[in-house]
Amino acid sequence: MKLVIIGAGSSYTPELIQGTIEHYDTLPFTEVCLMDVDERRLEILAGLTRRMLDRARLPLTVTATTDRRHALEGATFVNCLLRVGGMDARINDERIPLKYGIIGQETTGPGGMMKALRTVPVVLDLARDVAEICPEAWLVNYTNPSGIVAEALGRYSPVRFVSLCSGPRGWIKAILDRMGVEPARANVDWIGLNHLGFAIRVWVDGRDATQQAIEAVADHWSVDAEWLRTLGAIPASYLRYYYHHTRVVEEAQKPGYRTRGE
Repeated sequence: MKLVIIGAGSSYTPELIQGTIEHYDTLPFTEVCLMDVDERRLEILAGLTRRMLDRARLPLTVTATTDRRHALEGATFVNCLLRVGGMDARINDERIPLKYGIIGQETTGPGGMMKALRTVPVVLDLARDVAEICPEAWLVNYTNPSGIVAEALGRYSPVRFVSLCSGPRGWIKAILDRMGVEPARANVDWIGLNHLGFAIRVWVDGRDATQQAIEAVADHWSVDAEWLRTLGAIPASYLRYYYHHTRVVEEAQKPGYRTRGE
């Protein structure tokens, strides 16, 4: 099996390689192909990838290329980690809306839309290559705005794809940590897409512990405790951009504030 990482110059690539190592028994890849348009970053990440796999003593071949079509040959999974325009474009997405009293953020609002306008054409172009060169491969998208990219792929591409966000896993872990509950004892019902989701039920040892969960996080969440109790659910931290818009804008407009991109 061949794993292709498009945008492999990303700082997320080492996490993917670590996951490949940890789950090798389930996904025994024979080749990892790293592709990026930035030759310097590609060289750095390829070297790190080889060292990680050598240390794990796994028999994987590591290849690196700036040629996307060549990278896709024989692919089983194609992981998409694009940031069209790089960090400079992200910072513009975050900063420009703030001039007008609006949140700049890469998955929602005008910042997310600007990112989508740059990113969707590139992802659809990648999908066309996948459909032609490795039509049986799965395209695994981790590029934001994840929800909009997924909608574009679903409407305009025949490729098999999933569009992922690690946020829900992290938020669920944070809830259980605050409760002092081991994950093996719990189930959490999560609804919503990408960064606009909610933990609506928390079960511990088979019993509904939602109210206990709300109280456990009430004073430690990015959304006010009053909102949590009113909702009867725990929203993703991104919902603060909607519930507490004025406050977030005021904080972001203070001198010395640094955006996530910065």
